[in-house]
This record gives sequence, C-alpha cells and structure tokens, in this order.
Amino acid sequence: MPRIIDHDARRAQIFEGSIALFSAHGFVGLGMRQLAKDLGVSTGTLYHYFPNKLLLFEGMMRYLATDHVAIAVSSLGDIEDKSARIELLHAFLVAQSDRIRQVLYVAIDYRRSVGVESQPLIGEVFGVYLEAIAEQFTDGDVVSAREILSFVVGVLVYTGLQVGEESVEDLLAPIARLVPKSSD
Repeated sequence: MPRIIDHDARRAQIFEGSIALFSAHGFVGLGMRQLAKDLGVSTGTLYHYFPNKLLLFEGMMRYLATDHVAIAVSSLGDIEDKSARIELLHAFLVAQSDRIRQVLYVAIDYRRSVGVESQPLIGEVFGVYLEAIAEQFTDGDVVSAREILSFVVGVLVYTGLQVGEESVEDLLAPIARLVPKSSD
C-alpha cells in the first residue's frame, strides 16, 4: 500500500528547517543541494515541492510570517481587554524573539543580496505583520501599527547584535505606550 503523504505538512517541515539554514548561510550562499543535504531529504524531494531556491525562499518567508501571526492571534483568543492583549503580545514576542529575529535577518540578507527586486516579497511579508497589528491593536490605524512594528523590529535587531546586554523582555516593555488608547 502506498504511503499517504501530507504535502502541506512536508512543505511546512521544509520551511521550518530552511529558515535556520538561510540564516546561517545567507540567501546567495545556500544552494538546493546543500539545503536538501542539511534537511535530510533528497534533492529530488526538494525539487518536487519547489522548482527552485527562489520559490522555496518566497514560500518560506510567506509561511513564517503567516504562521507567526496565526500563533499570535490565536493566543489572544477572545480577550477584549487591551491591556491583557498587550501583555500577551509582549509575552509572544519574547517567546518567539529568536524565530522572528531569524526571519528579520534573512529578509535583510535577501534585500541586500537581491536589491530592489526583493521589495515585493519583503513588502508582502512585513505587510502581514503590519495588517495584524493594525487589526488587533490599533483599530485599523496603519500609522500606529507601523510605529509598533518598527519598534519591535528595532528591539529584535538591537538585542540580536548586543550580546548579553539588555533583555528582549525589558526592551519590549514600552510597547504598551505605543498602542493607542481605545476610542470607546
């Protein structure tokens, strides 16, 4: 009897393993053969799911952004109290800081390597985060959402570059001041 393969789960598994590899080697420095080897799959398997590195990379970036947002939004549940929602956001960002930081580093490397041609993908990925922040925390105010996103990106990059200095948890604490007060 043939094996039943969950192709979506397999893609997700490839994406999850690929982020660390792209983070370590850079977009240009990592080829499909090396990806396959480090992921423990055949190159044929990798090419079955992704015809080339660019499509794998784009899929990975989209997957990670939507996955982060889905996890964060599900942790908010039906909580309507804005202070409680902000505390949950803070806890999520602290817990996921390393994973989100990898996405940031890979996005920066991709932008640097590819140039302006990277802009549509980078804009789309950041748009996922921006839209979620606007919807969940700023009553649709994109300007306020952009300020929050910029603050979070800044903290994550800063703490990634500062070894042993201040903690992500402490530096993200002021996020509550960036979320506009409810207009109720």
